[in-house]
Amino acid sequence: MLSPAQRRVFHDEGYFVLPGAVPEAAVRRARRAINHSLGEEGMAKDDLPRMRSQSYCGELRSDAAITDLVTRTSVWTAVESLMGEGAVQPPKGGQIALRFPSAPGTDPGVPRGHLDGLGSGANGMERGVYTRGFTGLAVVL
Repeated sequence: MLSPAQRRVFHDEGYFVLPGAVPEAAVRRARRAINHSLGEEGMAKDDLPRMRSQSYCGELRSDAAITDLVTRTSVWTAVESLMGEGAVQPPKGGQIALRFPSAPGTDPGVPRGHLDGLGSGANGMERGVYTRGFTGLAVVL
């Protein structure tokens, strides 16, 4: 259950932080699955632009190791606290948005934002097309 202060932050800022919402064991399970995928499935260099804009480890996107990060933790309790119990469908998948360091000696540049659901041509959607495919976004670090 969210406190009135957390609800106010969400109302005012559009997001809030829930430290410890995902148990370390769940994070380790997901990380292990991702690392196993990277080691066994690998990444073809030609696929990197698509993976950067869509997801890495495509075979894991709907795996319980990923979806449980939300559905089997207090993240889901917070979602239902905001939206109402049973008012939101549990996620069927997640995005594995890995970020790797820049090449040694290169400037990583200024951080840039983006709009989820806006086609870029590299993210599996035609440039300029907009779709609204989700209600919320949860980031697990």
